Amino acid sequence: MVQSDGEAIVSAGDIPYDTELEIPLRLALVGGRAGSKLSIEGRLTFRSPAGHELETLLNRVSVRFMAKGKFDLREGVVAPVVEHVLLQMRAASVLGLARSIARKPEEREQRARISLESMRDYASLLGDERAEQEVMRIEERFYDLNASPVLHQPGETRRVG
Repeated sequence: MVQSDGEAIVSAGDIPYDTELEIPLRLALVGGRAGSKLSIEGRLTFRSPAGHELETLLNRVSVRFMAKGKFDLREGVVAPVVEHVLLQMRAASVLGLARSIARKPEEREQRARISLESMRDYASLLGDERAEQEVMRIEERFYDLNASPVLHQPGETRRVG
């Protein structure tokens, strides 16, 4: 994410055209009086796979300020979003590693390590046990990918993870 001149730019990389992607963003606001409201709206500008600049309006939301100490975290509020993002992260990790192996095989292990760390960090929002399950799941996919004869020369073996 890059911020400058009143804009925030989030780069999500290559995403398959039939994929829905949710990107949770944290918005830091200057505090307001308890009970007051703030309306937030904006637009999303993005580039299509064909290179066209597209734009869509974001849904307007209202933020209600609460007195300090009245706000508490609620269980399960973020879980559906985390699950959806993990699904996208798994797909992006496998796709990214396959591309890395095809383009720069020497960066394969570094790319795998970065993907695993990222997956573990994000999945930890659902607990440490779930984070380890996600890492094991993606390691299995990396192993399957590594075993693919399409990605390396005959007789050559590779280890991932």
